[in-house]
Amino acid sequence: MMLILTKIDQRAYREDEGDAPRLVKVAIQSDRIRCFNPRREGAGTRLTFADGGGFAVQEDGAAILTMLGETVGAREYATAPVAPITVAAASTEGEALN
Repeated sequence: MMLILTKIDQRAYREDEGDAPRLVKVAIQSDRIRCFNPRREGAGTRLTFADGGGFAVQEDGAAILTMLGETVGAREYATAPVAPITVAAASTEGEALN
């Protein structure tokens, strides 16, 4: 299935000059999407592909799931929030972990 999404091209984006990110329509094969998550730095979604690459799109995760429909495995794309973990050092002596 092919999805038509709006890529946020940040290579052309220069916030210090008051530019806005350039938006580019892209066609993506849905079977190449490994996962997607909300963007940390703004609205939209960060897509990650099977080859490890990825980029941001303007659409939110709910819109992408709607585009995918209720196809087999569509819910596998959505990711659950990750719970924080605590790491305890084996010893109080030695190098500190940051």
